[in-house]
Amino acid sequence: MSRLPPLAALAVLGACAALAAPAGASCSPAVRWHGTLYLAAPEGLQAPRAGRALRGGVAPGCGDVVVVIDGRAQTPREPDRPVRLRRVRGVAPAVAVRGPGGGLFVSVACSDALAERPARRLPPRCGL
Repeated sequence: MSRLPPLAALAVLGACAALAAPAGASCSPAVRWHGTLYLAAPEGLQAPRAGRALRGGVAPGCGDVVVVIDGRAQTPREPDRPVRLRRVRGVAPAVAVRGPGGGLFVSVACSDALAERPARRLPPRCGL
């Protein structure tokens, strides 16, 4: 009977543990308003305070958990839930909104622009 070298045995055990580990939700904080998806702003991004209320805001339901039922992977989706959103003073709502607890959420288009060119302050138009 041949024996596995210690590192190979450890690698096999690690792979088995990874396969057996349960999946967990990891949805990023996000909100949606009038069809625009907003992601939580990068840490340290400064923006003006909240302004007037916006109607129709939702927090998208998380659907990144995979459950195996009868040998088939299924992705149950949580329903969207209404949230209170507010404008950011001096910033177009197409760029950013304030969400629950006053958190800053930036549109996906603006998030992409900030990833390419990081800023300390939220630009009022953000290339839109």
